[in-house]
Amino acid sequence: MRNQFCSPVFLWGLLIFINVVACKPKKLENGRAIAEEVERRTVKRFTEKQIVAEAKRLGDSLTHFADSLSNVRLQRSLAAGGLAVALTHYPPERYPEVKAFAQKYAANPQRKKPDPAANLTKGARISPLSQTEVLYTKPIFLNQKICASCHGPAVPDADKQLLQQHFPAFNLLGYKPGQLLGEWYIPIKRKGILESLTLRDMKKPRQQSED
Repeated sequence: MRNQFCSPVFLWGLLIFINVVACKPKKLENGRAIAEEVERRTVKRFTEKQIVAEAKRLGDSLTHFADSLSNVRLQRSLAAGGLAVALTHYPPERYPEVKAFAQKYAANPQRKKPDPAANLTKGARISPLSQTEVLYTKPIFLNQKICASCHGPAVPDADKQLLQQHFPAFNLLGYKPGQLLGEWYIPIKRKGILESLTLRDMKKPRQQSED
């Protein structure tokens, strides 16, 4: 009697079984991280309205972070050693933490004197700067009491000399509460904005499809 294990039907079935087992996909290590990386690299289309809104959100976050750090550090340094110490913690756009925040989103925070001809409102504005950048601007008013230490009408002569030494072109003196001092001027790369939008989109909860 012919051995059933040598029959063509058995051998053919065994071959199919081996191929199925060999081709069974293995569970990838760090599968979630790989999926997120693939998702991040996937080109997404965002509207100009979304880009403008995200640029404003990033600019608002960056300026709030910088202003908050500046207020805390200036208060501490003025109390500890006066203006000479405070000037070592100024301006906020040079803080390492602020630079790291800006670099993450390809932004370049600066502060400038306001253009007298510009119609500055109290809110932030987004405008096109180039094909690869948008511009975030936000007026800076003398709203904090600590700002009067350098810009108010009662700055001591010795402090004026210190300010002139650190900032030779300094002439922002004699300002009253609520007056316009300058503006935040922050070019932001569209690439950084798109990456931020993509990451925020990835963090949104996915709706599970119903079976």
